Amino acid sequence: MKTIQQSIRILESFLYNEYSVEVHYDRMGDNAFFSDAGIVEINSSSPEEEQYHTLLHEASHVVLYPDISETAAWGMAEDMAISLSLAPLNKKLIVW
Repeated sequence: MKTIQQSIRILESFLYNEYSVEVHYDRMGDNAFFSDAGIVEINSSSPEEEQYHTLLHEASHVVLYPDISETAAWGMAEDMAISLSLAPLNKKLIVW
């Protein structure tokens, strides 16, 4: 099983290589996918595990775009973690 840091790096590469989407980290980040700019923004002041969960969720929005359903994105996040052999999601951090 991969660590959270390894999983984050794999997701960043996946988003860039497959969708030309860059991941930006900012202490005031919005935790959002900005489709027009091709950017996923992650709040870097959050704990690392939370950043990972958020990145998985936002990566799901990238893959599912233009579907913006939050429920669909969380469902895909779990599938993505499994298919890319990433660290598992902590169910306590998932907010439907």
